Amino acid sequence: MVAVTGELDVLTARRLMPQLDDIVRRQKGDAVIDLSRAEFIDSFGLTVLLNTQRRLARQGRNLTVICGEGPVRRAIEFARLLEPLGVVPSLAEYDQRRASA
Repeated sequence: MVAVTGELDVLTARRLMPQLDDIVRRQKGDAVIDLSRAEFIDSFGLTVLLNTQRRLARQGRNLTVICGEGPVRRAIEFARLLEPLGVVPSLAEYDQRRASA
């Protein structure tokens, strides 16, 4: 799981990309990005998340993004990425879905 706090924008997303690349290339299983403490996301941040999701999907893996109500979720909704990014409102919801799968 990778947790993001503050802003996920053109400047900060570049620092996140190596971590996500490591998850995609070296780790097994699904990936989780926790945006519950993020306050802002721009189109570059959304692109980084979507590219990560696509790379994982090519390997038969899933991405889940944890993101509750607020400006970040509204940006994801506006971009129509709730479903592609596997957005869930909380870590508890993610755990519940994993347990029932």
